[in-house]
Amino acid sequence: MHKSRTISLRTVTAVALAGLALGSALAGAIPAGADTTQGEEQYRPAFHFSPEKNWMNDPNGMVFYKGVYHLYYQHNPSGNTWGNMSWGHATSTDLVHWKEQPLAIPTDDQQDIFSGSVVVDKNNSSGFGTTENPPLVAIFTSAYKASSPYHGLQAQSLAYSLDQGQTWTKYARNPVLNRNSADFRDPKVFWYDTPGGGYWVMTAVEATEHKVVLYKSGNLKDWTQLSEFGPANATGGLWECPDLFPLAVDGNPDVKWVMVVNINPGGVAGGSAGQYFVGDFDGTTFTSDTTDPVDSLPAGTPLAGFNDGSYGGWTVNNEPGNWKNGPFGDAPASGTLPGQNQVVGHAGAGLVNSFNDGDWPLGSASSPDFTVSSDYLNFLVGGGQHPRVSDKLDNTPPAGELLFNGFEVPDGSTLSDAGWTGTADLAPVFQPATAGGDYFIGAKRINTFETGGAPSDERQGTLTSPEFTLTRGFMSMLVGGGQRDAGSKEVLEVQLLVDGNVVRTLAGDNAGALNWKGWDVAEFAGQNAQLRIVDQAAGG
Repeated sequence: MHKSRTISLRTVTAVALAGLALGSALAGAIPAGADTTQGEEQYRPAFHFSPEKNWMNDPNGMVFYKGVYHLYYQHNPSGNTWGNMSWGHATSTDLVHWKEQPLAIPTDDQQDIFSGSVVVDKNNSSGFGTTENPPLVAIFTSAYKASSPYHGLQAQSLAYSLDQGQTWTKYARNPVLNRNSADFRDPKVFWYDTPGGGYWVMTAVEATEHKVVLYKSGNLKDWTQLSEFGPANATGGLWECPDLFPLAVDGNPDVKWVMVVNINPGGVAGGSAGQYFVGDFDGTTFTSDTTDPVDSLPAGTPLAGFNDGSYGGWTVNNEPGNWKNGPFGDAPASGTLPGQNQVVGHAGAGLVNSFNDGDWPLGSASSPDFTVSSDYLNFLVGGGQHPRVSDKLDNTPPAGELLFNGFEVPDGSTLSDAGWTGTADLAPVFQPATAGGDYFIGAKRINTFETGGAPSDERQGTLTSPEFTLTRGFMSMLVGGGQRDAGSKEVLEVQLLVDGNVVRTLAGDNAGALNWKGWDVAEFAGQNAQLRIVDQAAGG
């Protein structure tokens, strides 16, 4: 996915967002079996659940049934980083004290279990139970693996419980709703009453299209599309984890409907966030009363319009580099540029858009001097925040000798032509790649996601460099992507080999951006060495 950096500078209304933390790892209360009193564990908050061990984030399937509150959540039962997505489970009778339960819905060889919701099917509309013992039904996103015929897709599936949420059976005819999309996820299901009886409504997202899609069903198995909502308001990141529910207004019998859409990334402060829309739902369509208008500007004096085909006196500087035209181009853009996420919400015919020639060019745009004569300056801003978490995060090489010429083999050549050897999906005939990552140097890099066929996290293998002599005290390289815990059977790292033995390792920071990493290798001065890239990890 490409990011965008766009600015439209006139006096305009700022977009308002309701900030919402969207998920965290190991924020917790006392897990099952703990010997301490609540609040006494140093690294667990007293009133927030966390499992006894391993990774968690999004809460799923929160439901109250027969006096018990059930919390299901995204969980890796096998490690403390993202992966092996399953549903964990905890219960409470007071929403303060929680008991961790056995794993509820595990990953399998076909799918990971992404976010969703749980309903009490009290009329047994699904047929999974009886009217005397109605089922709990979980509606979740199946993220299909390479071994599945639905490989690469996300679709909605069911599981059901007949013992009050303790054990779950996956429906044999999953998925129940498939749009042939790689980003269709996070179903929230509720019952909608009508004079004729009612039906189930599913709220889900097409994440990259910034759309909420609504479906209806009488039995939770067969779904018919109702309508779509969006794009609207904040569209700088991915739309995820939606919700739709009625709220009474000031205790009035009349209600307003609230559409919640979470965002990750794309928050106004960086990272995840959330926004909500207030409006009406007629059983088919949600109509927002609070979608930001973009067809008029507030009162004020425009500083720059960009609407006459020029930058209106601004100075545009495109820094030299490996691109054709610089980030801004010769004139303001009229909207979305090729390869960019959709740009919406700008006012007027022109805007400053720094996605010209892609995400990689660097530059700046500076206004003429002006006198501040008002209490406020307003402007429309979209796009991503530059991920500079430290002064290392750049693509300026340090002083030294370039070992492998940035993998800039001639077009049509591969790393096998440069003396690299490899195994499985990392055989050097598949490398170097020309896609993925931020802050790489040159046009090419090694990317184990983009290799051996269709791009996939399932790709595995090793890639080993020719021998070279260690002539300096330090080695540095740009590294991005995922990592695995030391000692894990899954390995995802760069290794330094001396005499065929692994003497140093390093890995990415679970981020797409490449960052500088390195080793002190002074003790091996004068010895021959090799680099080996190892990807023996499947999943995100």
